[in-house]
Amino acid sequence: MISKKILPSLIFIFLLNLVVKGQTGYYREIKSYSDSLYNSFDKLQQRIARLSFADTARIKWNNLPVGLRARSGLNIGKMTVDQRRLVHR
Repeated sequence: MISKKILPSLIFIFLLNLVVKGQTGYYREIKSYSDSLYNSFDKLQQRIARLSFADTARIKWNNLPVGLRARSGLNIGKMTVDQRRLVHR
């Protein structure tokens, strides 16, 4: 028989294990869709979309109108319909 002192710890460990497994599956799904999106780009789109980790533009994200501040990366308006679907996944 499991003591009343140990039972909450066992339940916690069991639930934590479920959360970790769920997150791993979620991250795999995100990676799968992002790989599919990137692989759907032609060579020019890949060059525009990919930023080096050394490039400071990758951390200067903004939501200002385009006229106020230039944006890096690939504009969703320049993507095909199938590529846009992948973005929303």
